[in-house]
Amino acid sequence: MESAKPSTRPTSTVGGGTLASILLINFRPSVLNFSDWRHYEIFAQAPGKPIPAEVRRATELVIRPATEVGNYDYLIDYVFQQDDVIRVVVGSTGLDAVKGVAASSMIEATAPTEMQYGTFIAPNLLGPNHDHFFNFRLDFDIDGRQSTFVRTDLVPAAVAEGSPRRSMWKTKDAVPMSELEGRYKVNLAHAGNVSRDEHGSRKRPRPSSRLHDPAREQRRL
Repeated sequence: MESAKPSTRPTSTVGGGTLASILLINFRPSVLNFSDWRHYEIFAQAPGKPIPAEVRRATELVIRPATEVGNYDYLIDYVFQQDDVIRVVVGSTGLDAVKGVAASSMIEATAPTEMQYGTFIAPNLLGPNHDHFFNFRLDFDIDGRQSTFVRTDLVPAAVAEGSPRRSMWKTKDAVPMSELEGRYKVNLAHAGNVSRDEHGSRKRPRPSSRLHDPAREQRRL
């Protein structure tokens, strides 16, 4: 099932060009081959009558705004998974941003100086080195305004004498009282959770949302 409704809307002028957006919305099978549910019934297996594993492939809702900003076309995928995970994938395409230089080849006298801050890509053209920064604002009030930001850190735990373990860890929660205290780098040792205060009780923990970088976590594992 797919629904794509492009709409181009010029909104402002950036760097002498027009900023325009196209919004695409579609449902698709998980591109990462995520399974919504998987189970292998190990205890029900019988000789000569194996029971195969049951797998249900996940479906994703993808909202993609394609925005033209200057020479770039930015593609940002907001991927909503069935397990309540929201992934954000950023990509760019469009036209190269180039700078004119005096050198027409890399052996000319001015080339070393002109290439300090870019890459020589064609005669008299340089691709300047630059960065792209993206900022996202997450509105957690959609599920109620009574919420608390909690930092959960992995800290060393004491190992009992005679234990075969050489090391252990435990979690330690802290509630930052300011935005400065709440800053942290997204990695396996630190996690930021937004807890729903009004949905908790003495019998059950408060539901929470967690911020994490799955790509970084996969690189560390």
